[in-house]
Amino acid sequence: MVGWPKRMKLKLVLTASILLDLVLAGWLMLLLCTPKGQPAGAAAINDSHQSAASAPQRRGTAKAAPLPASPSRVAPFDWRQVESEDYRQYLANLRAIGCPEKTIKDIVVADVNDLFASRMASITKTNQYHYWRNEPVTRSEEQERQLRDLYAEKREVLKTLGFDAPDFTDLVAEAFRDKSEEIDLQLAFLPELKRLQVRAALLQQEQQKLAVGNDVAQSNAIEEQAQNQIRSLLTPEEFNEYDLRSSMNAMKLRAVLDPLAGTEQEFRAIFDSWRNLKAIRPGTPDYLEAQQANETALQQLLGPDRFKLYLEGVKAWGIVN
Repeated sequence: MVGWPKRMKLKLVLTASILLDLVLAGWLMLLLCTPKGQPAGAAAINDSHQSAASAPQRRGTAKAAPLPASPSRVAPFDWRQVESEDYRQYLANLRAIGCPEKTIKDIVVADVNDLFASRMASITKTNQYHYWRNEPVTRSEEQERQLRDLYAEKREVLKTLGFDAPDFTDLVAEAFRDKSEEIDLQLAFLPELKRLQVRAALLQQEQQKLAVGNDVAQSNAIEEQAQNQIRSLLTPEEFNEYDLRSSMNAMKLRAVLDPLAGTEQEFRAIFDSWRNLKAIRPGTPDYLEAQQANETALQQLLGPDRFKLYLEGVKAWGIVN
């Protein structure tokens, strides 16, 4: 095992969904980690019978001065009591204060994932996201090799620590993390908080779809609910940009334009024409008029030969245009 961090960054993840709850307060952690029968905060009380030297400290740090004795005063929980640069010692410290095994797993697995996500991001940080191309993110063979090696190293680290038996929720989160680079690039136009909120909504969607299995009706309902949630988080302009990058129509249009080597300008123009046409009731005079206007405009945009290829692609994908 290599690459232990100099100082571990603690991320308290107390639910099976790692990305839904990014940060929990130290006080909540204290409540979860207090052994049964011991009052919350008792471990942090300093009285005349407890020496500050008895509290475990992080290596290389000075011990904090004890608080004045007071039976009614509870000191804030200090993570320096359990933090360690070595994962094995860190696990021992967490168990020593009575943390449940599920909580320990969530904390340590999240920390390992965070460490390796940072290392993986450094490999692909120069990649760009071309949302109008059939393969929006292209990795080199060397990047693929380095990412495979890091993934194998991460699994070995977790196996050594005793956390190599993922449940279904873990598997979904792992697959979601594998797409993390593309999702981050896809959502790069959003402010950071909104990126986190959208990522959480997408992860929740994948977990819920896994729970319903092959039930198409429920899967569609879950997707619709997630899209409505994301729409509520974004401005109309932001949601249009999100739709342009991540919707099923966007995926189909990328495939249609791939043989044409479509440009970003062409992609946006055609996507807007699809979106505008979708807002009109099919079969009505307004729809037929808009459809004819779209075809005329796209033929001028693409030229006769490429427009013919475009129509073939639309037909192959079963798209009403």
